[in-house]
Amino acid sequence: MILTIDIGNSTIAVSLHRKEDGNPLLYEQMKTDKKKSGDSYYLELVNILRSRKIPLSSVKKAGLSSVVSSLTPVFEQVLSRLTGERPFILTSEAVLPFAIRVDDPSTVGTDLLADVTGALLKYPAPLVVFSLGTATVTLQVSEEPALENVFIYPGVNTSLRTLSAKADALPDIDIDHPGPFSGKNTNDSMVSGIVYGTAAMLDGMIDRIEKETGKVCTCVASGGLAHVICPYTEHLIHVEETLLVDGLFEALRLNGFLS
Repeated sequence: MILTIDIGNSTIAVSLHRKEDGNPLLYEQMKTDKKKSGDSYYLELVNILRSRKIPLSSVKKAGLSSVVSSLTPVFEQVLSRLTGERPFILTSEAVLPFAIRVDDPSTVGTDLLADVTGALLKYPAPLVVFSLGTATVTLQVSEEPALENVFIYPGVNTSLRTLSAKADALPDIDIDHPGPFSGKNTNDSMVSGIVYGTAAMLDGMIDRIEKETGKVCTCVASGGLAHVICPYTEHLIHVEETLLVDGLFEALRLNGFLS
């Protein structure tokens, strides 16, 4: 079996795949903590596997993508310890199923490269791929396919935390599915504003990309709040919880790491 790990700014995605077909056998998330030791992360991974009754000896190889540079070498050691060999680490220099047409491909987060790879596994280009995490990112993928543009703006929770910190009268709130389109009290005003407002922003990005390219795009989203935001968009956006780790597994295959 193949273990894939994505280290994000807020969470670490953990997925285990069958080598033969890439089918995910588990998908879990851990909290990102830059101060945590490699031993602690190793024990947390071991506990996840044992809770699913998965023998450690069955995990033969691992793949890693990371946007937290300080944790990349930590997990490289953790995964080497777990599998007995160095993990595949995704970079912009890896073999990918698309071209990267930005000024400096090395500046594109490897999580985004995995997202695009995962989207191309399931959907036809041209694509608009959204990543709703610490930042909200829009990825424009042409028919070729090629990653043509990357648009980055504050994430939902990032925006809310900043708003509550800067405005004394506005409380911390939990994001959930809003009620009817209204804002009759502070909590509803904030929930409706952030959910419907973000949904409208995603619609606006799709409209702008389709207008610029003259192409109708398939739209896909991943990230912790995609399932909350995307039901309220006017455009159909396919929500794929395991898009990133599925793409990372495919990157392992394309780079001959599974042989």
